[in-house]
Amino acid sequence: MAHHLTFGADLVFFGVLIAMVAADRKDNKFAGLLPLTLAVTSVTLIMIDPMRHILADHGGVICEESRLAMYETVDGAVVLSPVGRWCRKTAVLGFVSLAVAALYRAGAFHRVASWIFNLLGSQPEMSTIQNKTKGKTGESAACSNP
Repeated sequence: MAHHLTFGADLVFFGVLIAMVAADRKDNKFAGLLPLTLAVTSVTLIMIDPMRHILADHGGVICEESRLAMYETVDGAVVLSPVGRWCRKTAVLGFVSLAVAALYRAGAFHRVASWIFNLLGSQPEMSTIQNKTKGKTGESAACSNP
């Protein structure tokens, strides 16, 4: 029962998150699709392990329940099973992708790029890096005055 409730709560939370990212898209260019693509991919990767739990709760459904086990005993030691290692890797990759999507949506990469260009003393073309936070076409967010 707990796995079902958690799975449902995850679907609601991640569904709202994807809707927020989709609603924030300003254009159909690659830069506008990147956060949405990362968010959808990360949610898919994160939801693999909860889905494994649901399948295991119902006797495996698509395979033997024992193949969905997170751990196995090898020579008397309890270790992650192949499915356990795979679920761990997908969850980590999913959370990293979600963090990258959130940072991109917040404009962190733009600010870092502006800071690097200012540090190097060169100004990038504004078509490459645009100030999305204030909508200016001149200076970058890192060097704008409030």
